[in-house]
Amino acid sequence: FNMINDLNNNIISDKFSNVFQKYNWKQINCCNGSFFFNRNGIIADYYLSISYKNERLFLECVVDMDFPESIIINIYKLMNKINDKSHDGYFTFDEQTKNIKYKDSVIFADKLSNTSLYDILDFNLSIVNELVESFTLSIHKLIYTETTVEEMSQLMFVKALGHA
Repeated sequence: FNMINDLNNNIISDKFSNVFQKYNWKQINCCNGSFFFNRNGIIADYYLSISYKNERLFLECVVDMDFPESIIINIYKLMNKINDKSHDGYFTFDEQTKNIKYKDSVIFADKLSNTSLYDILDFNLSIVNELVESFTLSIHKLIYTETTVEEMSQLMFVKALGHA
């Protein structure tokens, strides 16, 4: 049983396509055991990569969103508050590309059934969608309203209750 081969065979199957469609992800590329998806949102576009290495399934979601330089400190503050309370993944900010990323990984033991792989992907895609969309909405509100970082982090955790 080879996890990378299993991912290659299953992620492109109809059953697994359904879980990605459920969360509006469209596959855009696949190479060397990594899978790339995208989704257009109302406020931002999102790019997702899924890969397997060292018995871990890695999910990384990039938020493609423009925002003014003046709120970068507030973005850092918001990420810090969220990351401090998160039980799943964490947010990062790449200063060169100005990309916000949400990263998560799941320990994935060998010989896990296809159903378990499906359930793990379904659960984690749900978390990624809720947290990343809430985070994007929070940044949007920081740009266009008088809302504070503290108010945004509280609202975000209420919306994504159970995931952070």
